[in-house]
Amino acid sequence: MLLEFTVPSVRKILRSQERWAPLAERAGHGTAIKRGREIPLRVGVQSIVPEDPELHRKLGIGEKQTVLVVGGGHGDWANALSQKSEVHYSDASLPMKKLAEARFAGKGIKSFAVADAMMWPRKAPYDWVFAYQPAPYGNTSLPIAILRAVAHAKGCVFVTDRLEIPKKVFDIFGDHFSRIYKAGYESSPETIKSRPFGLRESVKALFGGKHEPVWVFRVRASESEEPRKQAQADLKVLKAASDEGPVDIRVLAGRLGMSESRVVESLARLTHLSNLLDEKAHHKVVVEMQDKLARRATEYAERLQHQP
Repeated sequence: MLLEFTVPSVRKILRSQERWAPLAERAGHGTAIKRGREIPLRVGVQSIVPEDPELHRKLGIGEKQTVLVVGGGHGDWANALSQKSEVHYSDASLPMKKLAEARFAGKGIKSFAVADAMMWPRKAPYDWVFAYQPAPYGNTSLPIAILRAVAHAKGCVFVTDRLEIPKKVFDIFGDHFSRIYKAGYESSPETIKSRPFGLRESVKALFGGKHEPVWVFRVRASESEEPRKQAQADLKVLKAASDEGPVDIRVLAGRLGMSESRVVESLARLTHLSNLLDEKAHHKVVVEMQDKLARRATEYAERLQHQP
């Protein structure tokens, strides 16, 4: 019997994303290769630089905890967090990473890397995954970044002062991970003492920082082992299910070292995850399996649909 699943397409998402250039480079000077042609890098601009002694408390990040910063941009938020935590910086843009490293190397940030938020972390050396203004990830790679965080860390913290991604979208993401992976979700308005970003604005900052309003979104991984194992299994299946099929379930399960029933359960959860994504960010996977297993897969998918 053939069953069709919808799975996020890492290839499509990576192909669709533009890399951001540092503000200093301006659009047109930095370039990226996209689908075989050179395009200007988009200019990455951040609004504020945090200078708040209560930053960790307001974000819910413990002092001395390990933080992976994704989409780190110019590096100011990573640098601020590194004053009390072990921080590792990453950004998908090589020019952005080079600028952040030039500004903050040797000042507290432990490492700098080029990596997309939905591809890292792959193991569990981090307590938290953090991003400031994660709008570029939107409804393509952001849900996968959250999946990685609940699989390999205590969870993730996202901060925005613009709400380019509406709060209701974050709430939909939070509800999904609460239902499917038993994660905790909360959102709260905070005020962060900060100064404006940029040279002209920094002159104004000499007169003292302001308390800027921001929204803080937290997804906290379940303390139970089973939801974390499910998230880890889903990442394995997501990586392996790149063919649109038909795929023999026995071959796929053997390649992953998982039982056939665990694989189809992961495919059902990934189908639910795909509902959060832009329709251009996923693809269909046709899986061949025995009728009995297909019925179990259908029943499991229905339970997920109505899971409180």
